[in-house]
Amino acid sequence: MERYDVVIIGGGIVGASLLYHFKTMGWDRVLLLERDKFASGSTGRSGAMVRSYHGSPTLSALALEGSKIYSDVFDLLSYREFKTTGSLYFDSVKRLREVYPQIKFLRERGRKIEAIGKTEGERRFPQVRWPEKSIAIYEPQSGFADASSLTKNWIEWSKYRGAEAYESSSVEKINTLAGRVTGVQCNGSTINSSIVVVASGGWSSKVLGSVGIEAPIHMGAIQTNEFESHSSDSGGHPIFFDRESRCFGRSSSSGSVVGFGLSQYGGSVEEVTEVEATDIQKARTLGSQIIPALRSSKWKNSCRALDAYSKNPYGLYGTSGRYSGLMFAMGFGGTGFKVAPAVGKRLALSAQQFLRGRASA
Repeated sequence: MERYDVVIIGGGIVGASLLYHFKTMGWDRVLLLERDKFASGSTGRSGAMVRSYHGSPTLSALALEGSKIYSDVFDLLSYREFKTTGSLYFDSVKRLREVYPQIKFLRERGRKIEAIGKTEGERRFPQVRWPEKSIAIYEPQSGFADASSLTKNWIEWSKYRGAEAYESSSVEKINTLAGRVTGVQCNGSTINSSIVVVASGGWSSKVLGSVGIEAPIHMGAIQTNEFESHSSDSGGHPIFFDRESRCFGRSSSSGSVVGFGLSQYGGSVEEVTEVEATDIQKARTLGSQIIPALRSSKWKNSCRALDAYSKNPYGLYGTSGRYSGLMFAMGFGGTGFKVAPAVGKRLALSAQQFLRGRASA
């Protein structure tokens, strides 16, 4: 039977981050198992936006840490597909008291960020229309990547340095003995490890359920829609997020990608859902409130990704109180790509502390 220092379940962006951090922290035998293809789940359908400011101070801190790690990783991988476009986070002027402390927090940590009102904003960004009674938090360093290519390149970098990562490797069960993790059952074989990290998105419930743990997450859907533009009015606009409508968007090579969340979807991760025409129209309506040129843009394609959401807006990551050596990262919904580098680093550090504690005991 094979034995590893740590087994990571899930080959999305969080799994890639975990693999990288374990290897750069000096772990020897590190294994990642993906039930399908790398980045085949919600990661592959992500807008892959990198920005720091969020409506929550906790998420802002995680995303800031994530953006700094991404910057280093892009250089390390010689990754050239990140597009710096800047970002606009639209929020109500009534929330200024909550907004400015976060702006101050991010500025003090080196992030370029400012609040822009309607008149100034529409002058600086003529292709963007400001929602009424809104301000925008602008970050010029923000932008977007290609989620699939980044995830795969990140995993390959770790594999080149001795990590192992396999596709078509379905984990049927986490093995335990006397309150401790002992490994996993994968494709009918036993793999031994004293640390197992579950980072399998919507599949996390099923994996944790194999040891009787009911994950406090539910399934949600995020729909993204690409529109072709025959006008230069929508080209090259900043990525945006409207707090009121929960609509987000970014530019693409041929126009714009617009999306919104269906966080109370309630379906199973195993279900295949069709994109409905009414949802395509909803995306056009919401997106054109920010980028007016979308009204006359031609619809190109749409996709719906199922992902796990937690009750809080931060996602869930940490260690299990039931089984020693069991860790998890799940329930991030639409924020997973932004916080993945920070979550991976923090969990790898927690695993090191766990091993030190076990050795001293």
